[in-house]
Amino acid sequence: MQQDTRVRTADRIDELERLVAQMRHDVCGALSPAMLMADLLLTQPDPKVRVAAERIVTAIERTTALVRASRTLVPPRPQAHA
Repeated sequence: MQQDTRVRTADRIDELERLVAQMRHDVCGALSPAMLMADLLLTQPDPKVRVAAERIVTAIERTTALVRASRTLVPPRPQAHA
């Protein structure tokens, strides 16, 4: 009985780790096009556009830093080799 509980708990932890890793991947993937566009906007001559782009870049960098920080809570799992 206790062994079954341990197995279920381990399975739940594995699932949580997988979900968090997928979330990290998805968030970074979703932010990539936004960062590319913000970088392009930084090159525009209009100072208002550049200021807005800097704010976008700052927000994206803060978000990616939070995603990276989540690795200390739930480290990435080693990839299985096929």
